[in-house]
Amino acid sequence: MIDLLKTLKKTEISKSPTIIVIGDFMLDHYIFGTTSRTSPEAPVPIVEFKNENYSLGGAGNVVANLYELGANVIPIGIVGTDSAGLQLKKLIKEKNCDNTNLIPVNNRYTTIKTRVLSANQQIVRLDKEEIQKIPTSISNQLIKSLNYHIPKADVLIISDYAKGVCSKPMTRKIIEIANSHKVPILVDPKTSDLTCYQGSYLITPNLKEFKNIINNQNISNKQISSLAKKLLIKHEIDNLLITKGSEGMSLVSSKKTINISADAKEVFDVSGAGDTVIATIAFSLAHKINLENSIHLANISAGIVVSKTGTATVTKEEIIEYIIEKQPTKQKIFNNKDNFYSTLSYLRSKKKKIVFTNGCFDLLHIGHISLLEQAAKLGDILIVAINSDDSVKRIKGNGRPITTEQHRARILASISEIDGVILFNEDTPYELIKFIKPDVLVKGKDYKIEDVIGKDIVEKNGGSVELIDIVENVSTTAIANQITQLDRGS
Repeated sequence: MIDLLKTLKKTEISKSPTIIVIGDFMLDHYIFGTTSRTSPEAPVPIVEFKNENYSLGGAGNVVANLYELGANVIPIGIVGTDSAGLQLKKLIKEKNCDNTNLIPVNNRYTTIKTRVLSANQQIVRLDKEEIQKIPTSISNQLIKSLNYHIPKADVLIISDYAKGVCSKPMTRKIIEIANSHKVPILVDPKTSDLTCYQGSYLITPNLKEFKNIINNQNISNKQISSLAKKLLIKHEIDNLLITKGSEGMSLVSSKKTINISADAKEVFDVSGAGDTVIATIAFSLAHKINLENSIHLANISAGIVVSKTGTATVTKEEIIEYIIEKQPTKQKIFNNKDNFYSTLSYLRSKKKKIVFTNGCFDLLHIGHISLLEQAAKLGDILIVAINSDDSVKRIKGNGRPITTEQHRARILASISEIDGVILFNEDTPYELIKFIKPDVLVKGKDYKIEDVIGKDIVEKNGGSVELIDIVENVSTTAIANQITQLDRGS
């Protein structure tokens, strides 16, 4: 199981990476309103204006996502000599980016996509754009900027929206320059001509774009891998990531294929999800996170961003929170305190109130459930520490535990009230309590408060010890004895 929190920790201990984004920059314009009547002039709804906003789109949205993740971003592209171009450059500057590499082109529109929404439902989209190739003099300026900045880049992204910047000669030149400096190249492609992207490290077409590339609209998932591998070999591209919406992603290299299920919360708007994916991959690769783990993180980012309205971004904190709150049962289990460090650091940074309890939890019964339910109500996060098999045997004697540590941990992790299960091999959880320093330490009322292990640590750190009502006459030993008697009777 991939420890994505441990993986993300790499991004906290290393310096912010420098990532170049070159491509088609746009302005996204959102008009929000309400609809309650139909126009008498035509069978269309009348939208009553409420408010509007502007955000970065296209390559600009890639920049915005990288900024939110914590990268230093160098945007290279063009704008028109119009008010939209000034607005776009202003938004870029607000992301702490140098906007001087966005070259104004005379007699050209800045691309604007205007979306009209009512109750989060898009009514219509109006595109104002020009898609002809840019003048050679402008291309030369962009290449000059790239040559100047490429020595300090960790990753380069080509964000191709077929608006004129990424012509075939231009794209081939960009890739040649990046490869000469051994900078990985990620491409969000628009054209079906993959000779444009020869020499790239990764291209990220969506499923529709991939079908267009191979000129076949009726392929099955089983055919994707073999067809993609042929493309990679033919065009000397290292990896291909096909994003498939609700069906997840497929990462194909010449050696293997990895299929990743979609990790979406609730889909409101898919605008710009591909920008978020390529930004997260670039940010992760720049931190020396391997490609597979980078794509798992990008999959989570995509799941978060599609739950937002409009062209949106994702922060590293949102990814961490999503991993912790939505993690599968197995990922709630930590085999020792060291594996729990990343999660603990995050919980502390968010000032979460941590509740801690411990026990053997051998043959889970109603008494255990009652204690856990009550404990969970005392804070934000419930951590349950369980004795390892060796520890249980030393305490309870031969024949115990009845269920193995992994089985006990898996059962506990499946309980919704529990946020983490940690195994410990000592006879008591004292060292673990010293490491976690919980805000609340919980035991049953069958304990005397002065006998609770770790009481001194918790109270010294301003926490409290709580004794909870127990269910009388229920224990693992009693259940085990009853089973033994039934066995003998049979």
